[in-house]
Amino acid sequence: MGEKKDIKLISKKGVNFIRIGLNITEVDQIEEYIKYAKNQGLLIFIALMKADAINNKAKEYVRILQKLGEWGVDLITLMDSVGRMLPEDVKK
Repeated sequence: MGEKKDIKLISKKGVNFIRIGLNITEVDQIEEYIKYAKNQGLLIFIALMKADAINNKAKEYVRILQKLGEWGVDLITLMDSVGRMLPEDVKK
């Protein structure tokens, strides 16, 4: 995982966004970094991997996505990196 000094450095060098990739079950670990990056003026892109790893998928996705939105995330990608989600799961 990167550090806040890395976020500050890229901001100073003119980068205008940061992309964070993590397992969907680890979202709570990045709140501090998201808020710090937003304070540096960066756009935040999140790739949530292993999207199939949560129970009660539709309800839990909404909860997680709302939380990320409240923290200031600009773009969220759900990734079924294991390949277990069926078309019906995606539709829900």
